[in-house]
Amino acid sequence: DWFARGLSAELHGDLHSAVTFFRTAVDRRPRHAEAWFRLGAALMGLARREEAEDALLKAIDCDQGHIPAWRKLGNLYSAI
Repeated sequence: DWFARGLSAELHGDLHSAVTFFRTAVDRRPRHAEAWFRLGAALMGLARREEAEDALLKAIDCDQGHIPAWRKLGNLYSAI
């Protein structure tokens, strides 16, 4: 599945591919909080802050208890 491909790409340090795979995953399953979180994290790794913020906020919208997304968003805001 696309999410698993994104995880594999992320694990191998291929953030550009990870972004592509995670985007496909959320296109197919828009309420997949973990996919939104991973997309946001990959985008942060590519210094694409605005896109990362949008993805992390969507992760939180899908699951307000997603602590890693809250933490990553806090990291993003503290780096501004």
